[in-house]
Amino acid sequence: MLATARQLGSPILTAFALGTLANAIANADPVRGRALLVEGVAYQRSLGTRYLDDGTLLVTAWTAAMVREHEIALRAAAQMLDRRLTGEVGLFAPMLETIAASIVATAPEEAAMVHGMVDTIAPW
Repeated sequence: MLATARQLGSPILTAFALGTLANAIANADPVRGRALLVEGVAYQRSLGTRYLDDGTLLVTAWTAAMVREHEIALRAAAQMLDRRLTGEVGLFAPMLETIAASIVATAPEEAAMVHGMVDTIAPW
């Protein structure tokens, strides 16, 4: 899919393919996953936020947290939260978990508070 997106010269498809591949390999090969993520985020930024949907932002944030790119994770989370997605618990709860994972090393008490919010809004 990535090769096809690059061949077509489509920044939207290339950004999507890079993010999808980064997410798929992040656990097995975090160095390669990080490189794909960073490249994908560069494509996303070149497109502007108009073409980024909430699912893409969630995958970006989640993958960034997995490969310890916390600035990218928090930026994607902020973009998603700026859209006032609070009614979509299925997307909102994982985004909060990503935020907590990204800040736990530097702000453990705040991370615990965010985890508590997730437990309250999505107790499953």
